[in-house]
Amino acid sequence: MKSKIILSCFLLIFSIPSFAINMMVGEHALNIPLPINKEIVIKFPQPVTHTELLNTDNTDKLRQLLRPDGILMLQAGEAFSKTRLIATQIDGNIVILDLEAKNNAINHHTINLIKKKINTTKKSIKHKPSVKKENPYKPDFLKNKKPMTKSQSSPQINFNTMVQYGFSHFLGPRRLIKEIPARPIKMRKRNLQHWIRIWGNKIAIKPLKQWKINDDYLTVLLINNTSSQPITFDPRALRGRIKFTATITTTLKPKGSINDQTLYAVITSVPFHKAIKR
Repeated sequence: MKSKIILSCFLLIFSIPSFAINMMVGEHALNIPLPINKEIVIKFPQPVTHTELLNTDNTDKLRQLLRPDGILMLQAGEAFSKTRLIATQIDGNIVILDLEAKNNAINHHTINLIKKKINTTKKSIKHKPSVKKENPYKPDFLKNKKPMTKSQSSPQINFNTMVQYGFSHFLGPRRLIKEIPARPIKMRKRNLQHWIRIWGNKIAIKPLKQWKINDDYLTVLLINNTSSQPITFDPRALRGRIKFTATITTTLKPKGSINDQTLYAVITSVPFHKAIKR
């Protein structure tokens, strides 16, 4: 009878199914243990646009799939020591994961990463609070006092808002696209190789979409590295009358790599084809 009870307990312990866990995202890296040949789904606070594995020696040991909705799927083919993975979200914030594959790792199947909530409860302060100094290097379009927009009816639309609006059409689900008064503008087809001074012959440029927002024009372009060398983003290499430009990733990997393409967002005061006209 005693042996039957022990056997029943043993079977009960080892029949517990895998389950999802929640992990809080903070300033430090998160330790993610990976079981061997088991798929792990990682859901981030915001959809992820791209990832970068810092230790390239473990690239062949880790299978990763980034879904269109920004959810990351990982599967370790064999054991490997702690390796850092950088995930960039659609809002520009990064999440650092320390991955380690081992045989005895628990298969959680799904890991939900939750953004740490900031306690905004106001406490009574007797002494005079110190005045926070303004960052002297902060761009004007990020300052709340003077957003760079000419529309008095929509003062919340600055360059940062416009760039996020453009990128969100091509990254992540459509529900994250903010509603702003943007009018689509048809783009003219033309050769854009002359647009970039330094490495124009090493990349392929494809205009995707253009909008008129207030008095400015927002253009999103797809950039592909066609060379065997990495290319670093440098806004000084762009020709034309450009008011602001941004990119998803600062370095394009060589052709054939995972991150060999990116998006550029360009803001001009006239349509894009006129702004870059020689």
